[in-house]
Amino acid sequence: MEPFVWYSHYMVAWFECTATIDDVLRGSIWYYISCGGCHSKATKGEKSLICTNKKCDRTEVTGVPEYMAKISVYDQSEQAVFVLLGDAGPDGVVPVPQALLETIGQTHRFIVKVSDYNLTGKIQSTTVTK
Repeated sequence: MEPFVWYSHYMVAWFECTATIDDVLRGSIWYYISCGGCHSKATKGEKSLICTNKKCDRTEVTGVPEYMAKISVYDQSEQAVFVLLGDAGPDGVVPVPQALLETIGQTHRFIVKVSDYNLTGKIQSTTVTK
């Protein structure tokens, strides 16, 4: 299977990697308000929240708290930090779940997406989808 998939004017590549979770970076949990529909970041408009995703068709945005946690992973030659995004729950406070802490030392297969944006954007990052 060819790892490259072309979408209009940019290229997207998908890679599989196997890595061991080294640590859950405590203190890295970050909260933001997202669009209740597509979960992209929402910003404050004049009278209501506005979704920053241009593909989202919602005119009225209900804000939903989201969290971001970071895990450190390594394989036989490299180390990286993967970012986990998810629902912050009704009170907006999310301690690091015990189940996530229990993954430290476990080896998993990750699917990583790399696109032109990852290489030419202001922040060089990749998306791990599974």
